[in-house]
Amino acid sequence: MKKYIAFLLIILLFSLTSNNIFAANTNYILILTFGEYGNREGEFNYPVGITQDKSGNLYITDWENDRIQVFSSEGRLLKVIPEGDSELKIDGPVGIVLDQNENIIVVEQFNNRVQKISPDGKSLNIVGKEGNGPGEFLNPRGIAIDKNDNIYVVDTGNNRVQIFSSDFRFKKQFGREGMGDGEFYYPRGIALDKEGNIYVADTFHNQVQVFNNEGRFLRKFGEGGDDVGQFNGTRYIAFDSKGNIYVTDYKNGKVVKFNKEEQFELEFGNNPGDVKLSFPEGIAIDDRDYIYVVDAGNNRIVKFCLSKIVIHNNLGKKYLDEHKWGEAISEFKQVISIDPLNITAREGIALAFYENGEWENAIEAYNYLKENDPDNPQIKIKIIDSQFNLAMHYENRSSFKEACRVYK
Repeated sequence: MKKYIAFLLIILLFSLTSNNIFAANTNYILILTFGEYGNREGEFNYPVGITQDKSGNLYITDWENDRIQVFSSEGRLLKVIPEGDSELKIDGPVGIVLDQNENIIVVEQFNNRVQKISPDGKSLNIVGKEGNGPGEFLNPRGIAIDKNDNIYVVDTGNNRVQIFSSDFRFKKQFGREGMGDGEFYYPRGIALDKEGNIYVADTFHNQVQVFNNEGRFLRKFGEGGDDVGQFNGTRYIAFDSKGNIYVTDYKNGKVVKFNKEEQFELEFGNNPGDVKLSFPEGIAIDDRDYIYVVDAGNNRIVKFCLSKIVIHNNLGKKYLDEHKWGEAISEFKQVISIDPLNITAREGIALAFYENGEWENAIEAYNYLKENDPDNPQIKIKIIDSQFNLAMHYENRSSFKEACRVYK
């Protein structure tokens, strides 16, 4: 029997879909958009908040449609909350987080309350009514949650932040209306860094104020204007894995990045050649540092990645076409150093190893991705012979040894 050398080929499915857009930017590239105006499932009428679950799925508040929509990280609709026949009611959902049990905690602007919802869409707890006392709200917006499931709610109309325990008991508050340190004028977003410090988007002051976990003012950064690095309506805040800070700028239509020392680094979303953001609201960053921005004025979600990922992947593909296997491997290694689970780079480097006769390296390249991202629905595994002829398909949980055994 003719003997074959088999290996695993991963197909990057999402590169073939129509929603993937590659727009030039010096540091970040927009790689995906999904959503449009409407009230059908998968459509939005002014989305605002965004967060992720442990699987990387996106929970997005659909403000005017009074619902939460859940999508995969590649924009595939998974579910809508509440469902059509549900007794659950949400009115004007804005900020959103998930607790350790993946219960949904959503701020309802028009009900002046915060509601906890189970993963299957049942109401578990509610706090709030209109007012200015403890546990009362006036047009609340942003929300954050710490590792103990304490929640931090931006009480926008009362120019303060209220802190509650995991069972919605009031703990404390800080902030008031004013121009001084620790004072706000219509704050919106809120986020916690790894040390538990509290970052608040002080919207009409065009700045971000930083507090310790007890609510004591520490410092502030940002200034108003329409120049590079300036704000015209700070909105929502997120951190990447390195502690860099990203702030959406509502009226300037951009995302502004600061390093962890809170020094301006760059901005994107409104540069020449970009797909333009219109009134960006919420922002989320996954554990691979892909950035998801709620492009509210365009009723869609946009996904960005570091441009060097795309640049090195494109160079790697070019070298593959030219049969320059060593150069291709070098380019794909650059991508893997940034994003170890990048499918395009793993596919490319394994193909380059394969064509270069480095069978063990080819298999190792695929096995890394398969072992570290086994449930990724983008991955199809195929068995290929040494002449690169397709032999058979296998499900993405099949092991390489099983595939080889059956193929023989």
